[in-house]
Amino acid sequence: MKSIRINLDKDVFHTAIILTTFALLGTQNAVHYPFALMSAIGLWFIAKNPSVIYEKGSRNLFCVFALVWSPMVLSLLGATDLASASKTTFSYLHFLFGGYYVYWAAHREKIYRLVGSGVFLLVFFALLDALIQFVFAVDLFGFPYDGAILKGLFYPKERLGIFLAVLSPLFLYVISTKRYKIFFYLAAISLIVFILLLCVKRSAWIMFGLSMLGFSYLIWINHSSTKKFVAMGFSVLTAFILSFAVVMYTPTYTNEVTLSSGFSSGDLQKIDIASNYRLSLWRTGLSMFLSEPINGIGARGYRHIYAEHADPNDFWLRDGRTGQNHPHLQLLEIAVETGVVGLIGFLLIYLFFLREIIREANISMRAIWILAVLVAWFPLNTHLAFYGSYWASFVWLLIPLALAQPNAELSREKVPI
Repeated sequence: MKSIRINLDKDVFHTAIILTTFALLGTQNAVHYPFALMSAIGLWFIAKNPSVIYEKGSRNLFCVFALVWSPMVLSLLGATDLASASKTTFSYLHFLFGGYYVYWAAHREKIYRLVGSGVFLLVFFALLDALIQFVFAVDLFGFPYDGAILKGLFYPKERLGIFLAVLSPLFLYVISTKRYKIFFYLAAISLIVFILLLCVKRSAWIMFGLSMLGFSYLIWINHSSTKKFVAMGFSVLTAFILSFAVVMYTPTYTNEVTLSSGFSSGDLQKIDIASNYRLSLWRTGLSMFLSEPINGIGARGYRHIYAEHADPNDFWLRDGRTGQNHPHLQLLEIAVETGVVGLIGFLLIYLFFLREIIREANISMRAIWILAVLVAWFPLNTHLAFYGSYWASFVWLLIPLALAQPNAELSREKVPI
């Protein structure tokens, strides 16, 4: 009995570290501290038993990492800023060790279950906090709402929308397994859509659409759940109509709709404005890619040579601006900074996770984590930098959870730390 209690305490300890890392995604930089702790523990595990690199299960994790990291190393040969690219490349290694730690922990069924439940609660808290901020103009942490963009606990960063978009399927999945009445299911989807619209982030809206598409697929292939699929589709449609009716009257949203109409005009200048001048970023990125197409200009190199490749009248160089940190198009960022080699590696990873979600052939917690990876790494995402430390921290929490195969027997084994 005593050993079981000690084991349980250690399971809770490891769960707490992982959930703390998820929770601190709401901060600007604090997430790196628990991730560093996970990396140290993961490195120690690998050093104690190097054979884990070749084990059938963990081998996938190391292969996925290699397909991302190897092109980063190769890109150093043509790096425009070798010091910066080297720092990014070699510091990226800690995501492997932290990822392995999460992978090791997630193999224990108790930890896997607790992490899923914990992330569900974090998403619920983020939604509740955002709703309070909208109603009272200040959230639970005292962060204000300016009436334009809802930021919630991620204030002053505009990351709430993409956080919710990636993890919304998990939130809905946990609710559906509790067999709540359709009223509560509808309320959950309505709240998510309402908050997402108030975030006024088109990239998050697209990601949420992908999440719902993937979630619908997982329900559809569960042959006993056709009625749930129809109910969910109706819920999403109803929630969108209700939320749109409320949010369309906010000035920021109206501006977004007006700007978006530029996409149908065929005028490149109007399209550039409608895309928040993303077209300028993409044209500059294409010029960089053509200058070093095979191995790229080095991780995070885009920001260092923006002015060299941009048009003299580029919006991002006017009024004292010095360019942008990344091209706001994930596939282009990979192409620019790690070349065709990086593109091939990334596409192989994406095809692998697509195959994994098809193999699941049912809706499950593991399938939900795989879906989260597919949404977070969707090739046409336009939000945060692919090689940036914040987004990498988020994704390297998701990947090991998507690859893990939880085992109830492991929960009864002795934990090494």
